[in-house]
Amino acid sequence: MVPRSLLRQLNRLRRRERLLRLTWAVARCLAAFSIVLAAARLIDFVVDLYRDTPHGLRVALLGVQVALWLTGAVYALRVLARRLTDTQVALWIEEKMPELGHRLISAVQLNRPGAETQGMSPAMIAAVTRQAEEQATDFARIADARRLKWTAQLLAPLGLAVALLFVLWPDTVRALLARQFLDDRPIPRSLAIESANGHQVWPVGEEGVLRFRVRGAFAEHLRGEVRI
Repeated sequence: MVPRSLLRQLNRLRRRERLLRLTWAVARCLAAFSIVLAAARLIDFVVDLYRDTPHGLRVALLGVQVALWLTGAVYALRVLARRLTDTQVALWIEEKMPELGHRLISAVQLNRPGAETQGMSPAMIAAVTRQAEEQATDFARIADARRLKWTAQLLAPLGLAVALLFVLWPDTVRALLARQFLDDRPIPRSLAIESANGHQVWPVGEEGVLRFRVRGAFAEHLRGEVRI
């Protein structure tokens, strides 16, 4: 059997590597989600300037985002489920720490259940294993911790941008976010126009007067059009 001291070191590196991979994967997924969400909200905002955003377009935008969320979840689960074997971890350590001189991989392979050790000296195997244990330091440190820095560099600007938007335009951001989930909340505008005719109906061919109620930054020079 592989000595517990070596297994403990291998497991520490394996757990740290899995955590770093998952952190970096989740960071990239969050960045992609944020960019697509921002694009969808911008499309809704611009289209609504000229006409009510069609329900079909809003459903399509939500569908694209749901598909992206599911893809990101599957990707993160695959990263989490991927497990490096003891042999793979040992080879990785040997690559990063050549001073081990293949003692670690030899100790792992020669002491595992079912290892083919016919014709090999048990004393030699024990000596190699002992040397590997003596040289086993903190293997977890060889994991590439730069991914934590990359995660911070990727998410910090996004977090700052989101916070800035909420501070400057809180009502607009909340409304656009709710509309992404098909809520019919109106988008706040500096100028709001609504019908003052109520549900008045005119017979075909007769003239009528359209009345509107205007709220906000209205000026006499502003012109618009009515689509009937």
